[in-house]
Amino acid sequence: MDEFLEGEARAAGPPLRRPARLPNTLSALTAAEWQRRHEPGAFPAPYAALLGSHFVGGEDIGDRAVQGFGDA
Repeated sequence: MDEFLEGEARAAGPPLRRPARLPNTLSALTAAEWQRRHEPGAFPAPYAALLGSHFVGGEDIGDRAVQGFGDA
């Protein structure tokens, strides 16, 4: 998995920044899947931002504040 991610990052250009810990991404990915199914035209940009914040920004996308849900 690590080799695959590193290869994809090299091909895409941005540096791969791994988060300090593996976050629980269930709620973020569930929201993304809902949008993919119900609003497919609006899906690509937020999904790219979600992945970018995790893999390039090194953000904890399991943190509800990062997801835009405030201090929940």
